[in-house]
Amino acid sequence: MKSALRPVYLAKFTSPSGDDARRIRWFLKVTLRKEPLAIGIGVEIVAKARDAGLKPYAVGTFLYHWTQSRRYLDALAAKDPVRWGLGGTAVDFVSREHQVAALVQLSALKTIRREAAR
Repeated sequence: MKSALRPVYLAKFTSPSGDDARRIRWFLKVTLRKEPLAIGIGVEIVAKARDAGLKPYAVGTFLYHWTQSRRYLDALAAKDPVRWGLGGTAVDFVSREHQVAALVQLSALKTIRREAAR
C-alpha cells in the first residue's frame, strides 16, 4: 500500500531501465505542465514519446501515476481550473464532476496516509 503513496517523480518503471527511464522522466518533465491535462491528450503524449524513442507502455504507466498523484489532483480540485494542451494553450475548464472526483480521491489519500502513520 505504501508504494501507491510515492510522489510521481519517484515512480519506478518496470519496462525501461537506466537511460530509458531517465529519458522518459526528462521528456515528461519537459512535456507535462503542473495543471490539468486536456481530455484525451494521452494519445498525443504517447505518440510524441514514441517519436522521441521512448516506450509507449512506460509513458502510459507514468501518465497513469501522474494523473493519480496528489499534485495533479490538487490542480484538478483548485478553483476554476483549466485543462491544457501540449502546446501550452488552454483547452477547456475542468468539469465540476471531475473536481468532485479529485476531492474524493484526495480525501481518501489523506485517510490512507493518516492510517499508515499510526
